[in-house]
Amino acid sequence: MKFNYLLTLCFFVSLTACDNNSSTSESPQTEQSSPAKTPCKFGQPKAIFSDAITQVSTHKFSVEGQKSLESMNLVNGVRLDLYQDGCDHLRQEFQFSFAPNNSLSSDSTWILEAAKQLDYLATFSERHAAFGIWARAIRQLQPQMQIGRPLEPEEGTLITVDRLRGKQEHTLIIRMEGLSS
Repeated sequence: MKFNYLLTLCFFVSLTACDNNSSTSESPQTEQSSPAKTPCKFGQPKAIFSDAITQVSTHKFSVEGQKSLESMNLVNGVRLDLYQDGCDHLRQEFQFSFAPNNSLSSDSTWILEAAKQLDYLATFSERHAAFGIWARAIRQLQPQMQIGRPLEPEEGTLITVDRLRGKQEHTLIIRMEGLSS
């Protein structure tokens, strides 16, 4: 299935969607003290969300070099941890944690839950609308997707949906990667 680079564009847009200075960075960067490096194609990761968003009850963002962690509690009861890393090979990993849900019994229900969670993120603002495009793509790809296995919807773009089931909490993992060409 070909998406005419729309998914790749959405991936990169969502990776650098907003630079929210209202978030706290726990790891201030001191570029002067680090050794000279080749500049990264996409720069340092930036926060995609903030606590100024109505659907976000708490928000924390930390960055160290080319890696970042954005953690938030959403008003719908879901905790989201978003890991970003990469310089020329970019990766975002969304970990949605929530109370156990017995309706998530098959691989296909977990994959559709991934689309549902991304649809929810797309409601946050116009800046976050790209998540809705990813949700539609996941729904279209769902018959071909397998839990824990990367799928390449277009050349150079990988998406993986995975899960962790626990007695206290379930975690839905969505990993998006843009490969260097």
